[in-house]
Amino acid sequence: MKNILKLTVLVFVIFIFSFILLISNTNKLGGDAISGYREGENYYIMTSDGYKEVTFFLWHYNYLLFIITLTTAIIFSLGFLYLMIRYAMPYIWKNYWK
Repeated sequence: MKNILKLTVLVFVIFIFSFILLISNTNKLGGDAISGYREGENYYIMTSDGYKEVTFFLWHYNYLLFIITLTTAIIFSLGFLYLMIRYAMPYIWKNYWK
């Protein structure tokens, strides 16, 4: 249990950190790369006013942050679900459903 718990907490910390970076980066840019597109050498993000051209680095940085945030959220959810089913549910069934 200790290894799964440590891994789940580590993934949660990575998720929170990447989520904060993603929100601050998206707020700074005024949009995100997931809703945007790339066309040849040009990279566009979707803003509330339409599409805005950004640099190669900013587009990929925002895109990568989204992928990391989504992946860690899914992994954390699965780890948390496993811990709840494996340890919390037997305790609840044993002590509260007599």
